[in-house]
Amino acid sequence: MSHPTTESADAALPATTPVAPELTRLRLWVGNAVVAPVMLWVAQRWSLRAEREAPGVNWPMVLEPVPDPDAFVQALMQGLGAFLVAVVVFRLAWMRWARPGTRTRRVALWALLGVWVLAWLGGCAAAWRTQANQKNLQASQPLMLKVVAVQQLDANSRSEGGGRVFVEWPEQGGLYRVVLPNPSPELLTKPSHIQLTVAAGRWNGWFVTGWQLPDAAPAPSPTKEGT
Repeated sequence: MSHPTTESADAALPATTPVAPELTRLRLWVGNAVVAPVMLWVAQRWSLRAEREAPGVNWPMVLEPVPDPDAFVQALMQGLGAFLVAVVVFRLAWMRWARPGTRTRRVALWALLGVWVLAWLGGCAAAWRTQANQKNLQASQPLMLKVVAVQQLDANSRSEGGGRVFVEWPEQGGLYRVVLPNPSPELLTKPSHIQLTVAAGRWNGWFVTGWQLPDAAPAPSPTKEGT
């Protein structure tokens, strides 16, 4: 009785197709494009946090308008409508011009990869702009503003707490709020007015560089503007 030889058994196995060098380079490029933006975002977060926590450098407090609930809902509905329109337009364009095949899939995958990269890079740019917007601010004259409400905030893992003060600023369109660290007992009792030293951001927004209550000594300045 004869048995198949080793040579004949090996010959029966399917041959392994070698991976083309072009495909290997393509996979490397795609892998780098997926991972690199995320690593850049993480590194930037560490860098910005280290800058904010540097010894001897404090940052101004954000003075922001209180959002109107109706305006927020309207903006949310407009954004949702724009997203749905974009989805419908993309679907119609795909049905009109797309053809089944490798080329169409390749174009779609490269488009998605481009959106992925741009989204992470946009996040990095927005984070840098937000922090740079608070540097080297030129404080204006102090403003005496009416206090509408005061809320005491407890410290947690994301915030050091403080007092959230709501003020009326008619020249800028209405109700604003700011979180002041280490609020005094007098501040938490809701005084009628508060004096804020306000500075405009480098590109947009308003920031508080100092505050005090009427007929009281100035509070310790919370800001030595970042350099």
